[in-house]
Amino acid sequence: MGKRDIVVIGASAGGVQALLRVVSALPREFPASVFVVVHTSPSGPGMLDKVLNRVDGQRARYAQDGMKIQGNSIYIAPPDRHLLWEDGAIRIASGPKQNRNRPVIDALFRSAASAYGERVIGVVLTGYLDDGSSGLAMIKKAGGVAIVQDPEDAQVSEMPEQALQRADPDYCLPLDEIPGVLQELVSEPSSTSGRGVMSQKRRSAPMKFSRAAQPEETKELTGLTCPDCHGAIWEVREGKLVHFKCRVGHSYSPQSMADAHGESLERAMWTALKNLEENIALTRKLVEHSRKRNREKAVEVCKRQIQEKEKHALVLHALLDGKSDEMVSALDSVARRQAGRKLEQEASIA
Repeated sequence: MGKRDIVVIGASAGGVQALLRVVSALPREFPASVFVVVHTSPSGPGMLDKVLNRVDGQRARYAQDGMKIQGNSIYIAPPDRHLLWEDGAIRIASGPKQNRNRPVIDALFRSAASAYGERVIGVVLTGYLDDGSSGLAMIKKAGGVAIVQDPEDAQVSEMPEQALQRADPDYCLPLDEIPGVLQELVSEPSSTSGRGVMSQKRRSAPMKFSRAAQPEETKELTGLTCPDCHGAIWEVREGKLVHFKCRVGHSYSPQSMADAHGESLERAMWTALKNLEENIALTRKLVEHSRKRNREKAVEVCKRQIQEKEKHALVLHALLDGKSDEMVSALDSVARRQAGRKLEQEASIA
């Protein structure tokens, strides 16, 4: 059996500090090639290589397209670019965003699983949402090893928690224990015989899959639209894993899809509120215009329209400010008072 010599690490919020602690604890002669995706601003200066080299000599570098892979090196995904593999060389791509990010952890992990199978060790560290969880599951299915930072030890626990639920990793460890496990794993053959050494927080026994043992993919049109390009969205199933993908390649996990649509809904509500406010301002001008021409009926009609639109704007404001419960209660009180007055009027007429 060959060695495990490909380590892929993904992190998001709090990831730079976590990565520093892992890298600084690895020996200078660490033989594996390490590949890193950290969610950063696409317009950022790209300083992670310099930050890592302060604690790790000169092993860290930003990956370049076509670069040949060497051992004892750390390759970092450049800002706003995916880090992938093809024919034994690094590929840097500016393709569609996945999970609303570029670079994306899942793309790195999936590419590693496809290219290197059981040689791969995948590590998910701190971060929001669930990027990396489906890719980590693919690494495990391809015969690699899956490691997740203990959510209780992570600065942001969401990404580790999702990876635990969806990938059934081999190890769930505090950050300071991960470097030791990495050293053990790269020093033993890529078989399952020696996996019992670090057993205190093991999640499950590893599964033996060849690189060809990929789950069958099924696609079903959802009727939803892509939050990025507004094209049609398919629900894609790979075994038990589910993600959403549009025609041009934007891809989302279920959680990132829900969050993206939530943001689209909020943008639509702000747009509706803006349009309401503009329409109210225009209707007020119509009131002034009608008064100058002594068109009292038109003035009254416009005033009623303003009142209705102001109520709608008030409701939207309450929803956007997170005060919907108070608004529902207030509207209910108004409705009850109006109903009471109507009953009194009817009683007096009778």
